[in-house]
Amino acid sequence: MGYSYFGPNALTGIRCCSDLTLPRYSGINNHALRAVSYFVGGLVDVSASARRGLHTRTLQMLEPVLIPAYQPGLALLKLVRRLSAEPVSAVIIVDDGSGPGYQSLFEELRLLPRVHLVRHAINLGKGAALKTGINYALCKFPEACGLVTADADGQHAPEDILAVAAKLKESPGALILGTRQFSGTVPLRSHLGNILTRGIFRRLVGEPLADTQTGLRGIPGALLPAFLPLSSTSYDFELDMLLTAKEQSVPILQQPIRTIYGSRNISSHFNPLIDSMKIYLVLLRFSSVSLVTALIDNVVFLAVWITFRG
Repeated sequence: MGYSYFGPNALTGIRCCSDLTLPRYSGINNHALRAVSYFVGGLVDVSASARRGLHTRTLQMLEPVLIPAYQPGLALLKLVRRLSAEPVSAVIIVDDGSGPGYQSLFEELRLLPRVHLVRHAINLGKGAALKTGINYALCKFPEACGLVTADADGQHAPEDILAVAAKLKESPGALILGTRQFSGTVPLRSHLGNILTRGIFRRLVGEPLADTQTGLRGIPGALLPAFLPLSSTSYDFELDMLLTAKEQSVPILQQPIRTIYGSRNISSHFNPLIDSMKIYLVLLRFSSVSLVTALIDNVVFLAVWITFRG
């Protein structure tokens, strides 16, 4: 196959969230088609198209996919192989200090088409890895409409990742959550944790979300810079993302996905005690700020009322 990748300025008329269409070709060799693909920009399998005599092809490139990974298993390799065969503009993998024993796996991932590998020298946490990947995406793909995040432990099916990416393309101004249905065999800690967190979130924020802890998300480009200054660095970062979206008045849409847990979820690095405490501290901080803000508003109102009454 002959692939050509080109930057955002290859053709001024093309913008993010658009379709790339190859016009009708007849009797044109592969070199000519590659030249056309260079002019149009994007990632097009022009040689295969020529060999099959394809007359018209519309290729809709999806936004980059970001996967933070700490000591991943072979499920990550299987997932990225599948994604690299799909019309995803890039797959960004952040190695969150996995150590020397995992370098061969990351090297194999790095060699796959359109894969970008970023590394942490030490383990900094999932939130820190997500922020590193977000910063990389903003610098490397400024023309993208947004970014899709997914987990490295095999809990997200490629089809569901692509569905979230497609929904982000349809609604580039919204935050898309891939919401699990929690049917079938689900670890008790995951099921109870999600019920508790989404219940508290709904009471404090007023947003009825089915899955507040999902790692599969489609993030609009305008919201990405707001995540970088957040202080959270672990699993609490994902809850901080939701609160930031609400503060920025970004609508939240939900895309149903499958619930996948394998081998009793042993590949997860979530610490039920420590990480749960961090998540609830984020909610406590948010509620405290809301209470203080409400108190200040009432004090100011009372002061103005007393002033004008006197």
